[in-house]
This record gives sequence, structure tokens and C-alpha cells, in this order.
Amino acid sequence: MTPSFAGVTSSSEWEKSVYENLSIKFSLRETVKKILDGVGELKRIQNCGSNRGSVPALALPKKGNPYFMSENCGSSSCPYCASKLGAERLKTLEDGIKSFQACFPFGCLVMLVLTFSHCVTDSLSDIGKRFHDAKVLFFGQRGVKETLKSLGILGRVTAPETTWSSLNGFHPHEHILFFFESATDEAVKRAGEQLSVYWVNACKAFGLETDLERFYFEKAISSHLQEYVTKCAREVTLADCKRANVVGLVSHYSPFQLVSAYEYTECENKVYADKFREYALYCKGLKSHNWSRGLAELLKVKQYSDKEILSFSETDSAFRVIFRKECFDAMPLLLKARIISVFEGDTPQQKLDSFLQYAKDSSVRDAVDKIEINGKSCPGEMFFRLADQERGLV
Repeated sequence: MTPSFAGVTSSSEWEKSVYENLSIKFSLRETVKKILDGVGELKRIQNCGSNRGSVPALALPKKGNPYFMSENCGSSSCPYCASKLGAERLKTLEDGIKSFQACFPFGCLVMLVLTFSHCVTDSLSDIGKRFHDAKVLFFGQRGVKETLKSLGILGRVTAPETTWSSLNGFHPHEHILFFFESATDEAVKRAGEQLSVYWVNACKAFGLETDLERFYFEKAISSHLQEYVTKCAREVTLADCKRANVVGLVSHYSPFQLVSAYEYTECENKVYADKFREYALYCKGLKSHNWSRGLAELLKVKQYSDKEILSFSETDSAFRVIFRKECFDAMPLLLKARIISVFEGDTPQQKLDSFLQYAKDSSVRDAVDKIEINGKSCPGEMFFRLADQERGLV
């Protein structure tokens, strides 16, 4: 018999935070599947979140947070996978900055923003291709290479970003963080003036327009870095996905803000779905952060592939909760997010205790088929009965 899953209120701020974040990701993922249904090039996302293997299970790693052992598509258009990948890439960047500042006390970080003019009728695939070609030309020019070399370049980290507005259409651009061995303020200013001319000419070569005043090449002081890292953190956790960013009187949408707007707009505004679909096709295969060759090794920063990030803790589980398939399939997405949020504590034992406390007052325990601890299996009903006896609840 499938149990009735009644809602249970969250009991702590940590629990509420985890629950809300997962709820958003799960909900947005289902909306993305709906928007991209029938798009052959992106069909992998349709299986994201489905059971891995024949039985649904939740695993608690020895380190980190619990997760459902489900298929991950790894797509940058998937809110669940993109946030997981983005969070790890952001951590790697933060580690790299700390290592750079420790290893190169006289070093200099400089932020470059590459952008160009665009309009609402532009096709993202078209201007995106021309933007890519302009960047290749820009960085391939001898003058650009010599200018960067004069500042003692060690490498760079590139972060692509795309937004959309009803006034100006798609806005693909890139934030590039340069790591220089040493560079004075005057040298950076002079280099910026030289590089801006090369960028304007590179854009013109591919039919794009920009101007010298829009070129940003400045030292990234601590406050700028913190602002950038905070911005990235809010994006990868989808903290701002429910509302667009308003500049003047114009709303600018990130990709997942488009999905959220489609999800919450009356009659599900088709424009938001169409624009997200266009973005998803354009960004297929793009990474949130790209490191130049040799920089990570120089800063002694470990980089992981997408596959490695998405499979973290797969073989390092303290215990697993195996659900009855018919019960798991009947669970609302919000309840699945709720179950993960109750694993609160610093150690696996503390997290297990918090889950047991939650299961005592909910119908979730009726959906558990068995519990596996260190490879040993125990039927769910027996496990909960023994746990209740040990904790003096019966």
C-alpha cells in the first residue's frame, strides 16, 4: 500500500534553506524538461533525476550532503546539474585566487569584460558565433600577446555569461580574470587602452559593433573580487532565479530566470520558453569557468571533469536508504527535497539521527524498503523498530 505523504514543516533555518534551494532546483528542472521536450540535441536532460538502477535510493556520503542516486545529465541548461557543476567550479576559482595571493605576494589580478552591441532581433547562435570568432582573433593578435606578456601574464580564467531583455535581446559576454606576476596601476591602465583598440577592431572584422568606452580592463581589488564571487555564488545556487535583474526600467533575465518567468507567468508566456530554448541550444557544451593551460598546475589547484563532479561520493557512502519503487514514484518533488533537507549535523551519525527523528513523525518510513550501512542490509521496518528501541521511543 502506498503511504499518504503529508507535509511536515521545517524545524531549523539550515533545514529551511536546503529545502527551499532543492525545491527550486527540482521544480525548475521539471519546467526545463517541459520547455525542451522534443529537442533532439538536448534529449539527455529528459532523464535527469530518474532512478539509477532498478531501485530508487538516497545515499549519505561520509563527507558532504545526502543525494538521491539518480541519473545526471550534466547539461548547462539543467538547473540541478548546472548549479552543482558551477558550485565546484566556483570553489576551484576561490582556491586558485587564494593560492595565487599566497604564492605571488606582488602579483596582480585584473578583470576584463568582453562585450559588444546587440539588438532584440539578433539571433543568439549568429551573434554568439561572431562573438567567438572575434575573441579568437583578439587573443591571437601579436599586439595583444605582447601587451599581456609585458604585464607578466601567468594565465586567465574565463567565465561566459548570457542574459536576455525584451529591449536589447540576448547579451552574450565574458568575464575574464587575468593572473599577472606583477603589474603597476599605470601599466594596467596603459595596457587597457591598447587592448581596447584591438577588441574594437576584432569585433568590426566580424560585423559586431562596440566602442572604447565599453571596454573594461581594471585591477580586481578585494572588494571587486568579493562582489564577483558573491554574484557567481548567487547564480550557481539559483538564489535570484525568481526575479529578473532590473536596470533602469528594463528587466534583464538570466537563463534560469527565463525558466522561472515561464513557470510563474499566467498562461505560461511562450516568449520566455522560446528564448530559453534558443539559449539551451547555443550553450550546449559550454563550461561555467575555463582555465588557460598550465594555470591550475602552477597554482596547485585540482580540477575535476564534469563527470567526476557529478559522481562525487558515489562509492563513499556511510549508508543508503532504499525506497519501495511504487512509493518513491508517488512522492511529490517537494517531499523529496524535504527528505534531503532533514539530514542535519556535522557527522554521518548526527545526520542519521536527524533523519530518524523526522521519519518517526512522518509516513516516509512506510516508503523505506531497507537500509544499507557499510554494505550490510536491514529491512526498513526492522531498522526503524530497532532504532526506536535504542533511542527509548518504544
